[in-house]
Amino acid sequence: MKKIIIVTLSLCLGLLPFAGSAGASTTVLTFEDLGVSGPMPEFYGGIDWRTVGNWSHYDHNNAFQWPYTPHSGSEIVFYGQDIIDPQPVQLRFESPVRFDGAWFSGFGEFASNMYTVQLDLYLGSTLVHSTDTLIPTPDPTFLATNYGGLVDHVVFNSPTNARNSIAMDDLTFDPAPVPVPAALYLLGSGLIGLAGFKRKKG
Repeated sequence: MKKIIIVTLSLCLGLLPFAGSAGASTTVLTFEDLGVSGPMPEFYGGIDWRTVGNWSHYDHNNAFQWPYTPHSGSEIVFYGQDIIDPQPVQLRFESPVRFDGAWFSGFGEFASNMYTVQLDLYLGSTLVHSTDTLIPTPDPTFLATNYGGLVDHVVFNSPTNARNSIAMDDLTFDPAPVPVPAALYLLGSGLIGLAGFKRKKG
């Protein structure tokens, strides 16, 4: 009995540092499995791409080449504001995530225009963080959010005339950690108390 308690107690104590959450691996959407160029699917990679915005994907080898350089592979995505109702485009995660950022390329400063991208991060209706403003160039640049909290949708702010002037690739996020059942804490604390009781009684 004593040996079983000691072994179980050791296992629980070893797991306690990890009991707050079960971590999930980072997700990088490369878009390489989308195939033929066209509108983004309504739901892809755990994201709703149709809420607000005209998202499209293209094979860099067949269309939209310089200066839209992919960060990896050949698929890239574009977003465009509706000409009639030019709201900032957005994407919505199916469940809250930690959004790390994405790679962008494009014209940037071109023909007396400045095509920029800046991201606002939201959780529900609350703006939780805003990124710096990036001027994309033909060399892909990672726009990091530098925010470790959870978000459920992202608003992409660019000039209205930036339609199809900025390409995105390798969008990166971390799924929200899954809480480990509190029973693990109870089991660990119960065994610790039991061990103390046995020692005192002995």
